[in-house]
Amino acid sequence: MPFLDESKYPQNQLIADINAGTSFVKVIPDNIGDLLYFDTTEPKAEPLADKVYTRRKIITAIVTIIAIAGIWFGLHNYIGWSIILTVVASVIGLLFYLSQSFSGDDFFVGTEGYAIYHFVKNRDNVETKKLQRYSDGFLLLHKEVVKYKDNNYDGTDYSFTYIGKPNDKDISNTIDEVEGSYYSGGAVGNTGHRYYDFWYRIEDQLTSRYLYAADNLLKEGKSIPFFIAFKGRNKTWETAPFILLSPGVIKYGNKTFTKDNLKRVYVKRGVLHFEEVYQPNIKTTGKMEVPLEMIGNRKAFLILLSKLYGID
Repeated sequence: MPFLDESKYPQNQLIADINAGTSFVKVIPDNIGDLLYFDTTEPKAEPLADKVYTRRKIITAIVTIIAIAGIWFGLHNYIGWSIILTVVASVIGLLFYLSQSFSGDDFFVGTEGYAIYHFVKNRDNVETKKLQRYSDGFLLLHKEVVKYKDNNYDGTDYSFTYIGKPNDKDISNTIDEVEGSYYSGGAVGNTGHRYYDFWYRIEDQLTSRYLYAADNLLKEGKSIPFFIAFKGRNKTWETAPFILLSPGVIKYGNKTFTKDNLKRVYVKRGVLHFEEVYQPNIKTTGKMEVPLEMIGNRKAFLILLSKLYGID
């Protein structure tokens, strides 16, 4: 968990306390179902005394002024460096000055939706609320790009894009999105980057919901549709059920794979590959590829693909 230390704030106990009304959390969403995950940037129940914040602000201002004076006294012959270091000292001082107040963000993931509450001055004063129910969404696109520098891992860029239900022309709007970078030093879903770890839990819930629906389709002898999304204008998306999964048959666009012509399915560098059995008398492409970032609800897709066909 990015902000709360699991050893100090065990999730199970924390959620139990929130539900019982005995935790430091004062305002919670009432329409996201059962609470499954919680994180916050501020685990204190109440702000410090006003005089503490005032004293810290005064000290910050004095230290910043002294630092800037020291820069110009010591580097008066180096105007360029003096200006750069003055800007740096001013920014650091301003950030610390502005941080001397009580505010924070609470992150909630439930069985029916998720929310982010921003509070100011006290935990009862929630100024902004972002709340999204899963039933209002359609597809989640998840993209990750691992970066390397001099053959060494140099972080991972990511994005999550939540797409709403399509209209009669298969056009959908973006209803929520986040992007950023994290440096993977911990377990998956516990990277230390608050938004990635938050959305990782959201994706887990969307995956569970999709797998439940998929299981019902399989029991009815139906194929499971997976949609590919193409970026349109003004954050709109064109979606189409390009992939249909069922036991023994995979349909991708106009192509049908069966146990007779599908050699293997594998993922390499974020791309899904279908490799056909060599058939000398039939003109064939041999391989078909699709980037995972284009497949909506890709985690559910990979789980079902592995279950039905296996993935190398």
